Amino acid sequence: MNQQLVDLKKFIDDLSGHWPLPGGTVVITNKNEIVGEFAFGYADLEGKIPTRIDHRYQVGSISKTFVSIVINQLVAEGLINLDQEIASILPWVEISGDPSEVTVRNLLAHTAGLILGGDGIPDDYAQIWALRNSPRVKNSTNHFHYSNVGFMLLGLAIEAVTHTSLADQLTSRIFKPLGMDSSLGAILHEHRESLAVGYWPMREEIPWRPGDALSRATWFEVFPADGCVASTSTDMATFLMLLLNKGTVGGREILPLANFVEMATPHAPDGEGMIEIRGGYKITENFYGLGVNTELVNGKPCLTHGGGMVGYSTFALVDAESGFGVCVLTNANGDYPAAHLIARAAHQLFVPPSDSAVSIPLPPAQLCIVNGISSLTPAAQMLGVFTCGSKSVTLSCDGETGISVTSGSSIGSLQPTWAGRYTCDISQLETYRWDFFDDERGARWLCGPDVYYADEKKRPTLSAPDHGLVGHYRNYSPWFNNFRIIQREGELFLVAPGGVEAPQDDLKLVSIESGKWRIGEEPWLPEILVAGPEVNGSVISVFRDGVQYSRTPKR
Repeated sequence: MNQQLVDLKKFIDDLSGHWPLPGGTVVITNKNEIVGEFAFGYADLEGKIPTRIDHRYQVGSISKTFVSIVINQLVAEGLINLDQEIASILPWVEISGDPSEVTVRNLLAHTAGLILGGDGIPDDYAQIWALRNSPRVKNSTNHFHYSNVGFMLLGLAIEAVTHTSLADQLTSRIFKPLGMDSSLGAILHEHRESLAVGYWPMREEIPWRPGDALSRATWFEVFPADGCVASTSTDMATFLMLLLNKGTVGGREILPLANFVEMATPHAPDGEGMIEIRGGYKITENFYGLGVNTELVNGKPCLTHGGGMVGYSTFALVDAESGFGVCVLTNANGDYPAAHLIARAAHQLFVPPSDSAVSIPLPPAQLCIVNGISSLTPAAQMLGVFTCGSKSVTLSCDGETGISVTSGSSIGSLQPTWAGRYTCDISQLETYRWDFFDDERGARWLCGPDVYYADEKKRPTLSAPDHGLVGHYRNYSPWFNNFRIIQREGELFLVAPGGVEAPQDDLKLVSIESGKWRIGEEPWLPEILVAGPEVNGSVISVFRDGVQYSRTPKR
């Protein structure tokens, strides 16, 4: 085994101690063959079944790249035009706003202005029907706004044009020609035993911390085009070679070069959220093409896509100039981008900088992400006594955990998370993630509704009555099943402890009319929260993009 694979395995072992990562597979290719492939961890924690490279994984949103290939094949065949309105293919579809903006091209590029998706219901027709009641981004091509329901529309467009199922089209047009015999275009109950078991945090109401238990994630069939593919690492190696060779593998053309170039050209003003490795390769450009992300990494053009499903997290990256491809499939829950970080690490290990034959070494996994903690030694302004009214916490440096916390008679620690935030293991402080700020308002820690200041004189003078919307809400959707609405210094925020489609940040709720709020500060965002009825001064249910949540009686 070469040294790069040894170093990558060490990195994964380190990462598994800090993230909820049961197991997975990694495959690395050049343009013509597999360079390395291995499995790690467990496909079944309870049964102690080690992961094998023939275990299938749900690849999540990497499915969008497969769907884009099929769409672009149909474009090459003259059956679809990238600039035609989706309603010309699906005449029953009604979407708010200017229909000329909802084209095949804009749907592929996430510039059609649609909401992320109504994940309270699992299937495409019902979610698409509900779009007639959803807001849409105005001047949508000016904004990249990721939309799963947009790709559901594209999947149904493929079926309408070909008169066969999306799964059949994926199989006949991509999987079968490429010999990807273990890949699925629809994930059905009869396939369940062939997949590694998906996992998520056992406790859903608080952020996960290192050492917390995991449990089997909810299982369900998946048909819609936004995440319908399951595959093995070996099959995904062929997919990487397809991208590396710009639509052709082993002399077989799957997508004409001109159509591939169109797919891999930036079409959106932004791209998916990316992770950089501290001290490593810089991502200087990041734009979405047609079903695939286009980046400039270490000065070289790369194509990437991540995938997050309930119980699965995946990532694929190809650097065509270097002849390098990597795909990582894991059974970590989709809101933990372990596969993303592993793929970036592999790229850095296997592709040295152009001015050196030596790879850039990786930092410890816990400290690897640029937007995370910079060191286990916290800055001086992060430490000391911080107060919030009658409550106070004392923070000090701890060489082992980073930051030690004392609250009353309780002693614990703050642990860094991948998003640059922290979690606390003291029971009365575990509900929310912690964030540190130091600006003109002074040094302070945010924890849900509470703001702990180093200098109480910096605290703004605010007086706002408790809002009837404040509370903990939940439903049965495995994608995003609970959140809290908090009031912090007079403003309302939506805060989620986790979930594949849940926001990683606290999102401000902006009132747009009585009983209705925009989720997020940017005025163009289409996601909306609507209050339901009130009982005894408290709202008992809310609708988030048409998905209903009820207030939990637990206070």
